[in-house]
Amino acid sequence: PTRTSPRKDLAESQATQGALSSTFEERLRDAQDEDTIFVPEEASEAATAAITEAIDAEADSLILSSFADDLEGIQWDRLPRFCPPPVTAGPRPSWIFRHGYRVTLRTDMTKIWFVCRRCHDRKVISRGGPGCYDVTAATTSAIKHLGTNTPGHNLTKDGSKKVLPGATKTIAQIVAEGVPVPQEVVIALGSFDQQRFRMAAVMWLVEGNHPLRELGSPSFQEMIALANPAAAEALW
Repeated sequence: PTRTSPRKDLAESQATQGALSSTFEERLRDAQDEDTIFVPEEASEAATAAITEAIDAEADSLILSSFADDLEGIQWDRLPRFCPPPVTAGPRPSWIFRHGYRVTLRTDMTKIWFVCRRCHDRKVISRGGPGCYDVTAATTSAIKHLGTNTPGHNLTKDGSKKVLPGATKTIAQIVAEGVPVPQEVVIALGSFDQQRFRMAAVMWLVEGNHPLRELGSPSFQEMIALANPAAAEALW
């Protein structure tokens, strides 16, 4: 048989593939209805520009709202020493500002203060009570205030503190929670004698020949706290 040139075979193969491809495209084009074919207009960029502008505006709004200090509801006339901070808190402010306002001194704007929202709303701060703390260097004082067992407080980073079922409470704690206690009940219960309890604890150590360190053991402290929280405060 006559041998053909490899170059000629390659050219014929490419021509055959081109014809098949062209035939397939033509068949696909002819199978579609002309009314369903969408032809884009030239230089049509209005929709793209509008979408891009909307996305940029939304992103800017989210960034500004996440950094801005929440000062809604604050009464500046009752806080004459303070004003809004000149610089926002940043992307990760302390959790304490979920329960209060971030303000600064008018006379020294390098100092950041925390104003408890509930104490401000109830005018506790206006009457000279607690609820306003310098948190420039540390937030310990504000955290301690939010954790107090008073109405609207008792808060931690993870939310409200959970009181264990059956936990013993003093009369002062019950009254602080807003529970009305009759006068005759308070009189019948009487007051806790701190000095007498301390003497009883010392006598227990002496008579039982117990080491002094037992008073500081976690098990002993937990037992006393469950029996009477006031006793635990008197002992330590």
